Amino acid sequence: MLCALATLGVGCIFDPPKKTIIIPPKLIVYPPRNTPKNAVLYLKAAWENRDSTRADTVYAVNYTGTSSVEGVSDLTFGRLEEIRALGGVQIAQSVTRVTFDFHDPSTWIRQEYATDSSTWVAYSIPAPRIEVDQLSGSLVADQSTFFEFTMRPYVVAPGDTLWQIVRWVERNPAPPS
Repeated sequence: MLCALATLGVGCIFDPPKKTIIIPPKLIVYPPRNTPKNAVLYLKAAWENRDSTRADTVYAVNYTGTSSVEGVSDLTFGRLEEIRALGGVQIAQSVTRVTFDFHDPSTWIRQEYATDSSTWVAYSIPAPRIEVDQLSGSLVADQSTFFEFTMRPYVVAPGDTLWQIVRWVERNPAPPS
């Protein structure tokens, strides 16, 4: 009789208890945005984790992105377009993984522009590689491109400064080093 109740989903008292296997969620680590380079690494983590909410916090309100490809007109977009693009990747069921390889930050090249504010910091990342894995295959961007990110400090409270990305430029082909 007791085992007959097992067929109703109650279980038999003579059966050993079943172990439940719990798979912990993937630990997602975002670097503190306390340096310009960490702001870029924070954005990288947001894209790799398809987290548009986190990405939204690292883009400055007046952010501008420009993609320049030789022989094609420049594409320019703002913060909201970036967030919408990431949101699209986030909900796309065909996308299984996003990977950004920006190499070791010690290889990034510091840039200075007379037109930028003295508090802004710019870094060029030569030959970045972006890979988007999909159910139908992978899309890879690893041409002779280089990315340049410009960051500015954002004071949250006295003694507490975060860095935001104010500008991103993609150029192809990469300029000579």
